[in-house]
Amino acid sequence: LGRIQPFIKGLDMLVEACALLRPRLEEDGTRVLLYGPDHEGGRARVAGMVRKRRLDHIVSLPGPVTGEDKHVALRDADVYVQTSRNEGHSISVLEALAHGLPCLLTPATHMAREVAEAEAGWAVEPSPAGIARGLLGVMDSRLRLAYLGRNARALVQQRYTWDQAARRAVEAYRRVVGQL
Repeated sequence: LGRIQPFIKGLDMLVEACALLRPRLEEDGTRVLLYGPDHEGGRARVAGMVRKRRLDHIVSLPGPVTGEDKHVALRDADVYVQTSRNEGHSISVLEALAHGLPCLLTPATHMAREVAEAEAGWAVEPSPAGIARGLLGVMDSRLRLAYLGRNARALVQQRYTWDQAARRAVEAYRRVVGQL
């Protein structure tokens, strides 16, 4: 869930990882759905990568989703994957975690370490091989997905609710005012 920008979002690495795992992904019936709006022709570039590697039956680009359609997409997913090379505080990762989705993240997605430490998903090396290893871990952990999903939701409830954000903001203001 995010703009279709091959380099920044690491979609080129994700497609290459899928190419490395093609037989296993086919065997498992795994589908990778890249939801999001086009960014500067990125959709066509990613679609070209998918066609070139003959992954059309595995990787698809259904376009952007919002509102109830986004909730349905998150509800129907088994895991959320974000392979960014550069990312701020990702709202889409928080949405996925709040929906109880384990996340597979590269370190540039700032929450990767936190998600891994909370056993709410995986932090993987930002390379096709690292992402492929992570995807294998996902497929080999099917029995643990519910456990990881509960941890994902708990992580959001413990650290990322509006009450938590407000409490941290008030604490920060008190520290600043106390220094004056």
